[in-house]
Amino acid sequence: MRHGVRPDLDLLDQVGKVGEAVRYPVGARVRSNAGWWTVAVATRVTRNSDASTTKDVEPYAFFVTSYPTYSDDPDHEPFAWQLASASGDKAAARALACAKKLPIPAEKPEPGSPATYTGKLAPNATCTTVPAKLLAQLQEVGRVGGAITYPRGRMVRANGKWWTVAVATQVHQNGQGYTEENVAKTALFVTNRPSHKASSKARIVSFPIKEKKADAAARKALACLGG
Repeated sequence: MRHGVRPDLDLLDQVGKVGEAVRYPVGARVRSNAGWWTVAVATRVTRNSDASTTKDVEPYAFFVTSYPTYSDDPDHEPFAWQLASASGDKAAARALACAKKLPIPAEKPEPGSPATYTGKLAPNATCTTVPAKLLAQLQEVGRVGGAITYPRGRMVRANGKWWTVAVATQVHQNGQGYTEENVAKTALFVTNRPSHKASSKARIVSFPIKEKKADAAARKALACLGG
């Protein structure tokens, strides 16, 4: 058995096309046949704008790769692909057994990652009106518009460069069955857009959240909206 190392995991992130929602924190690889290796990686779902959860993602993913064998060989081009199913694959089963023995390291979110949002209020945070342009952008994030819109909103500065936003919902006449009775009167979002500078290379990120007792910024934003 050979454990997967960080460069291998970075490669498999690309092969698996998991994007910001899923990362592979640790993995193990075993030699299969010829120059091939079978890899099992643990999956970690991070806070993301796609609303992906652990219910949508399997705890382990499997790959086949020849990179450990041919990455330094100019006469062979290495390949890697994800296995759609590891059922009945003895090499995958062995790699999985190895991967399950590895401790999963604590998550260290990258700067600007949604995982860095803590829900804490920034010092002296005050209620701020959400501009119409941002309301329209949040409608896209919330996947509404047409039947449901956000006519007004209030936001407060949270930790780091994050802002927590509370918006009021408005239901319009529609044939989709949406009414004021079955649509929540408010919605919550987190965004770093108000802190973004034109000269910055940082990514603009906005994502929905649910109200939690530990989220002081969300409570404040809702209080601002109701006031």
